Amino acid sequence: MAEMIDYTFFDREPLTSPMTMLFQTPYGMHGKHSNETNMMMAGQLPPPQRFALNRIRAVLYHGDRNNLSLLPLSDPNWSRIRFDLVIGRKVYQGGVLMSVADPMHFMPSEKPEDHDSIRPKFAYPLYIESGEWMGVEVYTEAPAENLYIEFYLDGGLQRGVLERGPRLLR
Repeated sequence: MAEMIDYTFFDREPLTSPMTMLFQTPYGMHGKHSNETNMMMAGQLPPPQRFALNRIRAVLYHGDRNNLSLLPLSDPNWSRIRFDLVIGRKVYQGGVLMSVADPMHFMPSEKPEDHDSIRPKFAYPLYIESGEWMGVEVYTEAPAENLYIEFYLDGGLQRGVLERGPRLLR
């Protein structure tokens, strides 16, 4: 039996090299905390999960790992950093980071429709199957020790649930 829930996968990494891979270091590995990722496996979903990706969002921070501040959209890094979303061996979306800047961090509104108007969902979801490799490749010309990137993959997560049998009355 399976259920479908709205879900967001997220991952944060420092931009200390010209190319950085996101969604490759799961929670608990190399000291990665729950506020930095919610991936349980490196670069893939555990069985029997399936994810229908319908929006990509990103945020840039500066500071150190434990004290980060939001980088404003006026910062030139937003237009200097590029990304590619890779599922299996196919590049599904790429471009300048500004194209996926997360409106929820820059536009204080409680109404999801306000955010949807700025960063709309894909016309058709991209499916990621359990065990299929996925990641976000980020390219920067100016790596820095104090620059961090966080990506959000929004969509529907189909996951298995245990079905309980009938309860016996005593």
